[in-house]
Amino acid sequence: MVSILPLLLFISSLAAEAQQPRSFLYGGFAMNQFSGDLQADYNAYTGSFLVGVQLNRSKRLNGSFGISYGKISSENSEYRFSPDPTASPNRFFSSSLFTIQYELHVNMLKKENYILYLSQGIGLARYKPEDDLGNSLLNRYTTRAPNETYGNSSIMLPSRLGFMYLLPNAWGLGLEAGYLNTLTDYLDNIGQWGNRKGNDNVLQFSFKVYAPLKRPTATVTAKNSP
Repeated sequence: MVSILPLLLFISSLAAEAQQPRSFLYGGFAMNQFSGDLQADYNAYTGSFLVGVQLNRSKRLNGSFGISYGKISSENSEYRFSPDPTASPNRFFSSSLFTIQYELHVNMLKKENYILYLSQGIGLARYKPEDDLGNSLLNRYTTRAPNETYGNSSIMLPSRLGFMYLLPNAWGLGLEAGYLNTLTDYLDNIGQWGNRKGNDNVLQFSFKVYAPLKRPTATVTAKNSP
């Protein structure tokens, strides 16, 4: 009996410690706030749906691939192009917004049940500005300067700050805030007749739910017995 006592004490000091999943499938939604020529400040709240894959294999650097679909809009009933009073820019726009991107996450903190990170990515945004009646503005040349044309897609360089909390069942909940950083001035159909310099942008606040693509295995570690 005495001979097996040390063995029993060792077994009782063992605990199962769950590892974090190495990859997640996520879904969620985002609140979009547009900034452009019609309105320089971020307002006019609209939404997007999100889906993607988040890797979690490394302590410091991990990639993610995602897509989103939603809307952006803005209105300024008193908008004028100051240098040319004869200009006739649109004063309202609404556009669908489809994005696809790859992002690299840099973990600032990675603990057993939460991760705080910054991310920088590259992707493509497609948009289709319309008037208040749902008519496309892309080919309505009277709303832009003579001979001014543009395409309906743009490279974007999204930058975000995010927080992910891991539940005991290996699922996760996440919050993100960041900018899409598009490389176009035409999300609102206004370019040369704009009163501000720089590209249009979208500020996003996102909520995500993460589902593990593979359940983590439990590793057995020895804890010091009293």
